[in-house]
Amino acid sequence: MLCKWILCRVPTEGRAAFSKAQENWQALQGVDGFGGQWGGWNADDVQEACILGLWRDLAAYQQFMANVHDTIFEKSDQGRTYDTISVTLYEQVEVVDLPAGSVLRVELTPGISCARLAADTLQLPADLAGAKRIGLLDTWSVEGGSR
Repeated sequence: MLCKWILCRVPTEGRAAFSKAQENWQALQGVDGFGGQWGGWNADDVQEACILGLWRDLAAYQQFMANVHDTIFEKSDQGRTYDTISVTLYEQVEVVDLPAGSVLRVELTPGISCARLAADTLQLPADLAGAKRIGLLDTWSVEGGSR
């Protein structure tokens, strides 16, 4: 599995427009190899949007980037809603289905700490994206179907 980690610097006055533009990414549903996408605002930095996407593998992700991404991006007009974007890809991600209410474990490579979900906040350790806490009360998600 491949994990896509996206960080966007969004001006405070642009948060509503950014969130609205995120709704266009519902078009990811049904894209071959798409496993799901979740995001929210960094609880420690109100101008940082954090988005985690899962793909079956690099080939499925590259197919999406070549054939689908730009259409969704242009339709959303999301490019005008943020100042900067950073995208990091992690391969060899292991995703385990857990019962509701469990701790979310994201293991990117051996030795990397786990993410924790507690009190509506996704907490990512320092060795993954610099110790982010993502508030999940104002979030965006797209359910995936194929892994």
